[in-house]
Amino acid sequence: MTRSDEALDGLRRAQRVLAECGPLATDGTWLEELTVGVGPMLADWDVDAAYRWSAWPDREQHFPDSNEWDTGIDLVARRRSDGAHIAIQCKSRRLDGAGRGSDIHKSEFDSFNSDSAGAFWSERWLVSNGSVELSAQASQTNLKSDRPVKLVNFAADVAAAVASLEVADTECEHCADPEGVGVQTKACMQRAAVEDSVRLLRAHADSDTGGSPVGQARGRVILPCGTGKTRVALRIVEELTGAGELSVVLCPSS
Repeated sequence: MTRSDEALDGLRRAQRVLAECGPLATDGTWLEELTVGVGPMLADWDVDAAYRWSAWPDREQHFPDSNEWDTGIDLVARRRSDGAHIAIQCKSRRLDGAGRGSDIHKSEFDSFNSDSAGAFWSERWLVSNGSVELSAQASQTNLKSDRPVKLVNFAADVAAAVASLEVADTECEHCADPEGVGVQTKACMQRAAVEDSVRLLRAHADSDTGGSPVGQARGRVILPCGTGKTRVALRIVEELTGAGELSVVLCPSS
C-alpha cells in the first residue's frame, strides 16, 4: 500500500466518523482526536504534525508556566512548509441535513481568542465538524484582531481530499493511449509534474553541477494558474522527505 493509499483509507474512515457524529450532540473530544490523526493527511492544511495541548512535546519549552490542562487552545499543529505553529480550538456541533451547525458565540470564543493572541502563533483556527459561523458579536471581536481566527470546515476539507485522491488514482485518456496523444487530465498532469520534479531533484542532489554542492538541489515548478502548484509542491515534499532523502524548503510564488 502506497502512502497515498494509506491517506485515502484514513480519510475515508474519517468521513465515516464525521457522518456518524454529525447528527449527534457531542462534547468535541472526538473531533480533537480526529483532527490530530487526520490533519497531516490534508495536503491543503500544510501540517506535518498535530498534538493535543496536553501531549504537545514542546509545550514546556515554549510556555514554561503552562500546565497540561488547556483553557482555550485544544490542539497545536506545526506547519510543514516552515515549522511555524498553529493554535487550534475544535467546536463540534449537531448538524442539520445540509451539514450546518449553530453559530459559535462570543462566550465560547473568548478564551481561545485570548490564549492564542501571542506572537508565537502564526495562525489561529477554529475547526468544526461542519459548516459553522461565528455569531455577530464573536465576528466583531474577530475582525478587530491583528490575526483573525480562520474558520475551518473539517468535513468539507476531508471530502475534498478524498475526491482529489480518488481522481488521482483513475486513468485518463492520455495515460491509456500508448502514443500519449489523448486528453491529459489535471490529475495526470500533476502526477507527471511530481514524478519529473522528484527525478530531477534526485539527479541534481547526486551531482555537484548547477551551482549546488552534492546533497543539495534547487528547482522551480512553473505551471498555469489553477493547475495545482501547491498540491504538486506538497507531493514533491512528501516523496523526498518521506524517503529521508532531502530536507525541503518551499518558496511559494504566484
